[in-house]
Amino acid sequence: MCSMKWLRLLVMLAVCCAQEGEWNEDAEDLVSTVDVDAVLGRTASLPCDVTPDTNEDRVYMVLWFRAGKSTGGKPIYSFDVRGRSFNKALQWSDPNVFGPRAYFATVARPASLTLDTVQLDDEGVYRCRVDFKNSPTRNFQIRLSVIVPPHQLILYDKSGRDVSGVVGPLEEGNELVLVCEVRGGRPAPTVIWLIDNIPAPQYIGEKTDTHVVVNKLELPHVKRIHLNTTFKCRASNTNLVSPQEKTVRLEMNLKPTLVQIQNKPVTLSSERYVSLSCVSEGSRPPAQLTWFKDNRKFKRGKITDASNDTWVSSTLQFMPLPEDDGVQIKCQADNNALPGQSIEDSFKLDVVCKS
Repeated sequence: MCSMKWLRLLVMLAVCCAQEGEWNEDAEDLVSTVDVDAVLGRTASLPCDVTPDTNEDRVYMVLWFRAGKSTGGKPIYSFDVRGRSFNKALQWSDPNVFGPRAYFATVARPASLTLDTVQLDDEGVYRCRVDFKNSPTRNFQIRLSVIVPPHQLILYDKSGRDVSGVVGPLEEGNELVLVCEVRGGRPAPTVIWLIDNIPAPQYIGEKTDTHVVVNKLELPHVKRIHLNTTFKCRASNTNLVSPQEKTVRLEMNLKPTLVQIQNKPVTLSSERYVSLSCVSEGSRPPAQLTWFKDNRKFKRGKITDASNDTWVSSTLQFMPLPEDDGVQIKCQADNNALPGQSIEDSFKLDVVCKS
């Protein structure tokens, strides 16, 4: 009978010690450390399994401690279920540590200490101690790392000019240099380039200092096929938030690749109206079409132009005269942004007089 009284006394002493629990670096039942990453300003969840080993057992107390801080080894958070139902547990958070930012979520499996508005100072090692009615005390250790995403991403060309949305226009054969500068971030972000959303095979990475990462993309000779190509710089140091990224589209000035007078007539009757059509393709911006008669701009007749993004057409309506026999009719395509790179198509008039 006396032994039973002593046993009850020991249990009561154990419970009292649990209330006054302190950080014990040498806890024999301390499990391996779990690493948890959280993003600055967001929410962190520090897991702590409070499920008893048997259905007959129940949680008495959950205590949270922090290592290496001036807490005197005292708990920084407590979840007290003694003498009350689980959903009416008393919760306390040290106002000098987490204060109202922390709450113990028991619905999740495993349960976790949820921390709102994570701060840099929250980074550290924590221990969760679970005291049960019958089972031995259980300990968990969690190492919380706070990630700071990069705060700024800038794109500029080789001259240092900011490029927003569009780069160029460039000409065929020009060099394209894009520089992506990413500021901030802990750990240092990974910066990559994507060309039309496909990772670029080659780019030059250069880390300038601990707070700035610079990556440079170079194309020595842009080609016609690069028109409207998108170049995206992406920076990330965590998969917990969307990466920072910025995209620009390449604009180009391109000379026309084709100009053609369609359905050139074999012979024309004098003093009868004729309609000639000229089409040009490949110019960016669209080509300017000009009609010439023996290398002089056509002054007699009606010219109607039409265009879209890929072609330009011009229709010439005029009445040939007998003296026009043998003159050269020419359609010339020019890109005003590329002087001296015009192309042309021509034919000679064969004018026959009306009988």
